[in-house]
Amino acid sequence: MADQIIQDVKQGYDRIASHFSDTRHDPWPEFSFLVPFITQEKRLLDVGCGNGRLGGAIQVTHYTGLDLSRQLLTIAQKRFPSYTFVHGSVLQLPFSNEQFDVVACVATLQHIPSIPYRKLAMQEMARVLKPNGTLFMLNWNLAEQPQYQQYRAGDEYDQGDYLIPWKNDQGEILTKRYYHGFTLPEIVGVIHELP
Repeated sequence: MADQIIQDVKQGYDRIASHFSDTRHDPWPEFSFLVPFITQEKRLLDVGCGNGRLGGAIQVTHYTGLDLSRQLLTIAQKRFPSYTFVHGSVLQLPFSNEQFDVVACVATLQHIPSIPYRKLAMQEMARVLKPNGTLFMLNWNLAEQPQYQQYRAGDEYDQGDYLIPWKNDQGEILTKRYYHGFTLPEIVGVIHELP
């Protein structure tokens, strides 16, 4: 089932790429937490880069964005032609060991189903991170947001899974995006299990 969810996430983002990108231009305030760790010479990997929004908010020479959605990557490359964008999965990063000073994973790990796949994603990000590098993650805790409770996934999904609809301007549902709503103890537990 996890593999099918990943395919659904990819297809969903390809389907909504243009509309999604139109709503994702301004940097999140949380991006400011990353600024002290970035200098011009640092190599930054943005996992789940979408339309490249983080790259537009952070001044860095060596930016690489990775995403599963080819449609979002096309948009990102048009927005930021001087940056490198790569199609791929966080479950099998197409990069050498210890290649990046900073790995950013902004609202991406929450789209990875199953504990084994989330652990694998964390291991892959750690693998490409240089010694003493920085892993910057933002994850939603949907359990503490009442407006999302109506979107809890059914019994065939893991506890804490959600299917959140993406609607067009006319209110039509274009896709239901899979999210895992992390709790702080859960994400800390995954990090502590890294080799």
